[in-house]
Amino acid sequence: SLARDVAADTGHYPSLIERCYSSGNLDELDRLRRAWEELDDQSAGSTLSWLALVSILRSTSGAGTAPWQYILPNKTKKSPLAPFQAFSSMVAAMRFDMIRSATEASPRARMFEGDARTLTDVSTDSIDLVITSPPYPNNYDYADSTRLEMSFFGEVSGWGDL
Repeated sequence: SLARDVAADTGHYPSLIERCYSSGNLDELDRLRRAWEELDDQSAGSTLSWLALVSILRSTSGAGTAPWQYILPNKTKKSPLAPFQAFSSMVAAMRFDMIRSATEASPRARMFEGDARTLTDVSTDSIDLVITSPPYPNNYDYADSTRLEMSFFGEVSGWGDL
């Protein structure tokens, strides 16, 4: 609700951001960002709020985007989501997931960090999922694939910053 009362100031965004959002959606996103910045206390709740905001940037953009893929500002989507509604929906989904995971009778997840090839303290029969994030040299441009998010939060202003 604070975001609805915060004044938007969209004049500082790089041209990429201006090309990817309608003025109304950019106004709402800027108000959400400003409200988050004002309330950010480095808590887990604040981090989850930031995550919810980051997670709606592509769905609220009119530009051709897909999760963790390149931005195509010259291609457009038919119906980008309205930011305030998208944010509320994302927070509700996150809340539902957290409540469900805390109340389900299934075993709690255990996380092991390390090289999956050399983990010796884990039975291979107990592993249901392995998540990796290796670099893919010359195959995936991580800077370009997160350019929209970095531009929105003012971490980069153009190609030269990448």
